[in-house]
Amino acid sequence: MKFHFRKYHNFFIYSIYGFLASILNVIIFSLLHNQCRINILAANTWAWLFANIFSFIANKKFVFKSKFKSLRSFGSESCLFLSQRILALICDNIFMWLGVNLLHWNNILVKVGDQILVGLLNYLSTQAIFSRESSHLVQYISNLNLKIKKTNHLK
Repeated sequence: MKFHFRKYHNFFIYSIYGFLASILNVIIFSLLHNQCRINILAANTWAWLFANIFSFIANKKFVFKSKFKSLRSFGSESCLFLSQRILALICDNIFMWLGVNLLHWNNILVKVGDQILVGLLNYLSTQAIFSRESSHLVQYISNLNLKIKKTNHLK
């Protein structure tokens, strides 16, 4: 049992913070859409943004224990994190629109189901960004940006 916990430790911790982010997402969506009467896609996108800011901080600090190295690497990590999550937002918005507008299901039930599917997609992509094995990707992108800036400066 202990071996399995150690082997899947990051997944367990990610699941806890992912669950908290999903609850935050559902609550913000419900407040914006059901209480404030904001359009379903706008409410869903705002809920996504707040939940993903929370997720970025939690994943960096508690799940993958990625240390702050420099402002540049922090910027690269946050850009990678949010850019890969945009795919999840697109899936999220499509799922919400289909479930609520086309199938006329309850928006909160659709949102909860949506968060389960999106959570799995997010775990796979987030692991690639913060894991120690892929930190070379962030460094490569930082170096590439530096080379582009130098090239543009010389022109």
